Amino acid sequence: ADMALKDEGFGQLLPTVDTIIVDEAHQMEDIADNFFGEGFTARQLQNLLADVKNEEAYKDTASLVQSDEALRAAVSEVSKSMRGFREYGAMEKLRESQEFVAAWEVLNKALTHFSGVLEKQRERSEAMLNCWERATAMAGMLSSGFSDDTGKISWYQNTPGGFRIYTSPEEIAPVLHEKYSLYNANWIYTSATLTVAGKFDYIRKSLGIDDSAGTVMLDSPFDFDKQAALYLPDFLPDPNSPDHTREFVEAGYELLEAAEGNALFLFTSHRALKEAAKQLKREKNFPLFIQGDAPKVELVRSFCNQPGSLLLGTMGFWEGLDLRGAGLRCVLINRLPFAQPDDPLVQGRSRLASERGGDFFMETTLPEAVVVLRQGVGRLIRDESDKGVVMIGDTRILNKFYGKVFLRSLPAMKRYAQFEEIRPYLQ
Repeated sequence: ADMALKDEGFGQLLPTVDTIIVDEAHQMEDIADNFFGEGFTARQLQNLLADVKNEEAYKDTASLVQSDEALRAAVSEVSKSMRGFREYGAMEKLRESQEFVAAWEVLNKALTHFSGVLEKQRERSEAMLNCWERATAMAGMLSSGFSDDTGKISWYQNTPGGFRIYTSPEEIAPVLHEKYSLYNANWIYTSATLTVAGKFDYIRKSLGIDDSAGTVMLDSPFDFDKQAALYLPDFLPDPNSPDHTREFVEAGYELLEAAEGNALFLFTSHRALKEAAKQLKREKNFPLFIQGDAPKVELVRSFCNQPGSLLLGTMGFWEGLDLRGAGLRCVLINRLPFAQPDDPLVQGRSRLASERGGDFFMETTLPEAVVVLRQGVGRLIRDESDKGVVMIGDTRILNKFYGKVFLRSLPAMKRYAQFEEIRPYLQ
């Protein structure tokens, strides 16, 4: 946020310091994507309209009421025009729809007109001035059409509550590298997952860090060889098989029985999570806490307070959980967490790498997945007295050439393919 403010010339958030320490630095690329792109959401417009409606000027200005109604109708039409599209994708897909293009043009005109009406009322209060400024900024973004300019990738997200349109930098590393020069300071990046197969190459590249930067890798205080086992059942079907989720859950039954529950299931998709939850409800009698049934904090608290229960989550649960003690004995991971190949950012950046003669999978997709997997595995051992088993239900870690990269990146746990060999870690 401080980088963005400095870049726009609006001031700063951070004081002048000699050293900046970035903890959980593996998240910095995704966060930078949000700050250095542009976004436009239906919720933003709805919040703006709600704020304007609360002002005195709204009650006695007929043109403001009319433009408000027109803008609300236009937002609704854009949402309707996107109903047939998938949850997220490239903007070029939306532009192929005549219905969307027509609705977008109406929204553009309605917001521009709304901004003009607000301009005439802006001096009536500080709040109205703020609303006019927000409307003007949004109108500017909207009129650009979120075109795919050089160096940018435009994409959309279709949500139950409306829509989101984004423009992200084609590459974030050069942006970050440039922003570092705004600070006359040393930078220190820390995280438990900065390396891939023992090397810092990926984090350097993704965050625009010079090769001259020093690195240090510190040993874990935990004895993974004695505290944890890695269970890799080699009899499961390919992860793309329609039977994979069912057989993955079944393969975990012996773990759950031996550990008397006390397990965290991590999934790479909501579809797999829902399928597994139905199966567990039908076939087992463990208390279940499932992502989506309650806020994350409430689910985690309930899981910790009820021994013998199971916690099921997708990507938001792969990191940030500190579940110490006997309440967590198993972590079961359904698939290697590769980014979706049809993600518009993945597609755009893959295309750029290909044009430059690079290998996006090896340079970006694989190391990103390694970092996420390390975070997921890291949920199990949080204390020197913790003990348990990590099960990974994706046989690609055993039979694909890149599987060795994952295995070399994980803590030094003994690996087993048969359940009976891991039973001692659950006693």
